[in-house]
Amino acid sequence: VGCTGSSEKSIKEEAVLSEQSGDYKKSLKKYNELIHRSKVDETIVQYARTAGQIALVKAKDFVQAIAFFKLVVLKSSQPDERIEAQKNLANIYFSYLPVPDYEKAINEFSKLLSLSLAENDRFDLRLNLAKSYYRLNNFFQAQIEIDTLLEGLKDKSKKYELKKLKADIYIAKLRLNNFGKLQR
Repeated sequence: VGCTGSSEKSIKEEAVLSEQSGDYKKSLKKYNELIHRSKVDETIVQYARTAGQIALVKAKDFVQAIAFFKLVVLKSSQPDERIEAQKNLANIYFSYLPVPDYEKAINEFSKLLSLSLAENDRFDLRLNLAKSYYRLNNFFQAQIEIDTLLEGLKDKSKKYELKKLKADIYIAKLRLNNFGKLQR
């Protein structure tokens, strides 16, 4: 046990030093090693959360960030920590990937919307859900999401953003219909 503890400590020190020196690839490799060595879920979550942030923010390695955040969602016993990791996943799929994966973003946003969250968070998530549907040319569902957000909304700047997106949907529908007519 003494050897395991000291080797884990030295691996962690290497991970931290590698991060501090800017060698994010090596740091992530060391965190992966720590995750695979650890038997305690809380420790695994701690390493995965740290590595996820390094992968997302510093290394811009979104594939690894996704894997780390999924691990946090699966293993964490803290609801707030799971929600934060789920938000990170949704945002990676929605806006960080070089080619966004809107279908996966929709899946992650939908999971989050099934939870009890602050009203501002719910608005932002549903708006990103509407934008994801729009970008997949699922205009009907995008409009449903926008109309849901508009119900009872008093904030004029948010209303403007939603109505602008709704106008973009109408324009896109017209373009698709006119393109279809030109093809005939």
